[in-house]
Amino acid sequence: MGLSLVLVIQEVIPLLAFAFVVCLGVGMGQNTSEARDVGTDRVSITSRQGELFGITTREGITRRVLSAGEQVVAIKAKGVTGFVQTTTRLFGFSGKLQRWVPIRTATSERILEWKV
Repeated sequence: MGLSLVLVIQEVIPLLAFAFVVCLGVGMGQNTSEARDVGTDRVSITSRQGELFGITTREGITRRVLSAGEQVVAIKAKGVTGFVQTTTRLFGFSGKLQRWVPIRTATSERILEWKV
Protein backbone atom coordinates (compact mmCIF):
# COMPACT_ATOMS: atom_id res chain seq x y z
CA MET A 1 0.00 0.00 0.00
CA GLY A 2 2.75 2.46 0.92
CA LEU A 3 4.73 1.63 -2.23
CA SER A 4 1.77 2.31 -4.59
CA LEU A 5 1.13 5.68 -2.88
CA VAL A 6 4.76 6.73 -3.46
CA LEU A 7 4.49 5.76 -7.15
CA VAL A 8 1.29 7.81 -7.61
CA ILE A 9 2.88 10.87 -5.94
CA GLN A 10 5.99 10.54 -8.13
CA GLU A 11 3.80 10.51 -11.26
CA VAL A 12 1.57 13.40 -10.18
CA ILE A 13 4.28 15.89 -9.12
CA PRO A 14 5.96 16.13 -12.58
CA LEU A 15 2.54 16.51 -14.19
CA LEU A 16 1.61 19.36 -11.83
CA ALA A 17 4.98 21.03 -12.39
CA PHE A 18 4.49 20.83 -16.17
CA ALA A 19 0.96 22.29 -15.90
CA PHE A 20 2.26 25.16 -13.74
CA VAL A 21 5.01 26.02 -16.25
CA VAL A 22 2.54 25.93 -19.17
CA CYS A 23 0.07 28.19 -17.34
CA LEU A 24 2.83 30.58 -16.38
CA GLY A 25 4.04 30.78 -19.97
CA VAL A 26 0.55 31.38 -21.35
CA GLY A 27 -0.09 34.15 -18.84
CA MET A 28 3.18 35.89 -19.66
CA GLY A 29 2.52 35.72 -23.39
CA GLN A 30 -0.92 37.32 -23.06
CA ASN A 31 0.37 40.19 -20.94
CA THR A 32 3.13 40.94 -23.42
CA SER A 33 0.85 41.01 -26.46
CA GLU A 34 -1.73 43.18 -24.68
CA ALA A 35 0.97 45.68 -23.77
CA ARG A 36 1.99 45.92 -27.44
CA ASP A 37 -1.61 46.53 -28.55
CA VAL A 38 -2.08 49.37 -26.08
CA GLY A 39 1.15 51.06 -27.24
CA THR A 40 0.14 51.21 -30.90
CA ASP A 41 -3.43 52.39 -30.36
CA ARG A 42 -2.68 55.82 -28.93
CA VAL A 43 -2.06 59.07 -30.78
CA SER A 44 -1.79 62.50 -29.25
CA ILE A 45 -1.92 65.74 -31.25
CA THR A 46 -0.69 69.09 -29.98
CA SER A 47 0.32 72.47 -31.42
CA ARG A 48 2.89 74.98 -30.29
CA GLN A 49 4.46 78.08 -31.84
CA GLY A 50 3.21 77.49 -35.38
CA GLU A 51 3.90 73.75 -35.45
CA LEU A 52 1.78 70.61 -35.16
CA PHE A 53 3.08 67.54 -33.35
CA GLY A 54 1.73 64.03 -33.82
CA ILE A 55 2.92 61.87 -30.92
CA THR A 56 2.75 58.09 -30.69
CA THR A 57 4.01 55.90 -27.86
CA ARG A 58 6.05 53.65 -30.12
CA GLU A 59 7.32 55.73 -33.01
CA GLY A 60 7.87 59.11 -31.38
CA ILE A 61 7.03 62.58 -32.67
CA THR A 62 6.20 63.77 -36.20
CA ARG A 63 6.28 67.53 -36.75
CA ARG A 64 4.51 69.70 -39.31
CA VAL A 65 5.17 73.46 -39.70
CA LEU A 66 2.17 75.73 -40.27
CA SER A 67 2.17 78.58 -42.77
CA ALA A 68 2.68 82.18 -41.65
CA GLY A 69 -0.55 83.50 -40.11
CA GLU A 70 -2.21 80.07 -40.07
CA GLN A 71 -3.94 79.34 -36.77
CA VAL A 72 -5.31 76.14 -35.27
CA VAL A 73 -9.12 76.03 -34.99
CA ALA A 74 -9.72 72.45 -33.74
CA ILE A 75 -7.71 69.38 -32.71
CA LYS A 76 -9.05 65.86 -32.20
CA ALA A 77 -7.30 62.49 -31.80
CA LYS A 78 -8.84 59.04 -31.51
CA GLY A 79 -7.06 55.71 -31.65
CA VAL A 80 -4.33 55.75 -34.30
CA THR A 81 -5.60 58.83 -36.17
CA GLY A 82 -5.75 62.53 -35.53
CA PHE A 83 -7.37 65.59 -37.10
CA VAL A 84 -6.44 69.28 -37.07
CA GLN A 85 -8.43 72.12 -38.60
CA THR A 86 -6.61 75.37 -39.22
CA THR A 87 -7.76 78.63 -40.79
CA THR A 88 -6.61 77.51 -44.27
CA ARG A 89 -6.14 73.71 -44.19
CA LEU A 90 -7.27 70.39 -42.78
CA PHE A 91 -4.67 67.91 -41.54
CA GLY A 92 -5.04 64.20 -41.02
CA PHE A 93 -2.43 62.29 -39.00
CA SER A 94 -1.77 58.56 -39.18
CA GLY A 95 -0.01 57.05 -36.18
CA LYS A 96 0.83 53.85 -38.08
CA LEU A 97 2.36 55.69 -41.06
CA GLN A 98 3.80 58.55 -38.97
CA ARG A 99 2.58 60.99 -41.59
CA TRP A 100 0.65 64.25 -41.81
CA VAL A 101 -1.69 64.67 -44.82
CA PRO A 102 -2.72 68.28 -45.56
CA ILE A 103 -5.82 69.32 -47.53
CA ARG A 104 -6.04 72.97 -48.53
CA THR A 105 -9.48 74.56 -48.22
CA ALA A 106 -10.69 77.30 -50.52
CA THR A 107 -11.60 80.64 -49.00
CA SER A 108 -15.26 80.07 -49.91
CA GLU A 109 -15.38 76.67 -48.15
CA ARG A 110 -16.54 76.30 -44.56
CA ILE A 111 -16.30 73.26 -42.33
CA LEU A 112 -19.73 72.77 -40.77
CA GLU A 113 -19.17 69.43 -39.02
CA TRP A 114 -16.37 66.90 -38.57
CA LYS A 115 -16.01 63.51 -36.90
CA VAL A 116 -12.97 61.42 -36.02
